[in-house]
Amino acid sequence: MGVATSVDQMIFCRILTGLGVSALTTSATLTVADLSTPHNRAATMAPIMAAFAAGTALGPAIGGLLVESIGVRETFYVVGASYFALGCINSAVLSETQRPEYLFLGTGRQPHMVQVGGTLLQSFSEAVGQWAPLWSDSRVRNILVLNGLYWTGLAGSQMTVLPLLLTDPSGLALTATSVGKVYMGMSLVQALGNQSAAIVVDACGRTL
Repeated sequence: MGVATSVDQMIFCRILTGLGVSALTTSATLTVADLSTPHNRAATMAPIMAAFAAGTALGPAIGGLLVESIGVRETFYVVGASYFALGCINSAVLSETQRPEYLFLGTGRQPHMVQVGGTLLQSFSEAVGQWAPLWSDSRVRNILVLNGLYWTGLAGSQMTVLPLLLTDPSGLALTATSVGKVYMGMSLVQALGNQSAAIVVDACGRTL
């Protein structure tokens, strides 16, 4: 995003960033699912989510300091370089937790079998083909709707309205560092609460 010179280029870069983040969160979640059991899944996943929250907490504060120290574009370059370095480290250190030959999907009443592997285009086509049977399950559908509403509200409030209020020259007019501190405080709440919430979920159930 440091090389973007227009709004259109920035939007395109943000789309690429979103694709990368979605791949990261999906692979991390599936890795935890492979390494955990239904009895301790929430508690096992909580540290991963807490790490995401901790990074979200530290990121705005560090980003604010970098912006005021070296500039916006240079900060984007630093972030891009760190992503590249992290990708190389993950590729060298992490191993596949599970690579099943076949994957069973469906509502539980009429599961169907999908062969894992092939090209990226085939994998994408298979993933899209799984949406219909997953959507037919009311439990999955309700979770998707609830999650969609959550992200809609989050995108509108925390990611759009709040930054405008914090940086409005006629209002709070906070600096980049101060804005980072505000977002750091919000993320710390999530980082500290994840493990406690996970213990309650494992003990009392998901629908509590």
